[in-house]
Amino acid sequence: TAASLDIWEKRGRDLLSMLVSATDMQPFAEDLGAVPSCVPKVLREMGIPGLRVLRWERRWESAGQPYIPLEMYEPLSVACTSVHDSTNIRQWWEEEADRPQLWAMFAKMAEHDALLCSLLESCRRGKGDVEQARQPVVEPQNVAEQPPSAAEAPKILDPAAAAVLIRAMALSSSIATVYPVQDLLACHPEWRESDPRNERINVPGTTLPTNWTYRMAVDLRALAKDKDFSAFISKLVVRNVSDGKR
Repeated sequence: TAASLDIWEKRGRDLLSMLVSATDMQPFAEDLGAVPSCVPKVLREMGIPGLRVLRWERRWESAGQPYIPLEMYEPLSVACTSVHDSTNIRQWWEEEADRPQLWAMFAKMAEHDALLCSLLESCRRGKGDVEQARQPVVEPQNVAEQPPSAAEAPKILDPAAAAVLIRAMALSSSIATVYPVQDLLACHPEWRESDPRNERINVPGTTLPTNWTYRMAVDLRALAKDKDFSAFISKLVVRNVSDGKR
């Protein structure tokens, strides 16, 4: 009811005001699930970014339920590939995602980004992996004008395709981009699990013995020594900073 929403709004504003005034850190909101209409209003008033999870950012009332273009995400938001209560990007891509529509969206974004162009071209030729992202960026001559079509969307999110997705998310208009570690490791042929289901953190509403037991397949010492993979991640950070993100 309207009266209930008024109570929610006032109580939420009071609580969030106390939290915001207690720290100099930038708060972010996990505004997922059933979100009352007053929530976006209060978050916007207080300058608190909410989450924009790729799989759920769609125009649900439109024909075909198209994904919202990454460049149209609300700036006061945090873009992310997946969350702890969802499948990771590999399992989602292979089991749930509208692959042709997403791949077409990534191809369109490639027209404006040289590195994403090179990654898409690598996937199109079927011979790329994260190694492609480690090479100096060279503007492809034929991809920006003729990007891969939606029909070329890969069924399996191999390291090359994962790098395309990860890179595209860095180009969203959100103030920040956050990646679960297993989604980043999806770009590495050695550090990712062979079965993406082994990388899921939690299945809500269940008491599965695997819930909250996920551990990286690579230890931190080995990961720290992988300078090439670190360079790949650094490129994402550099692009985010150059775009004014955090």
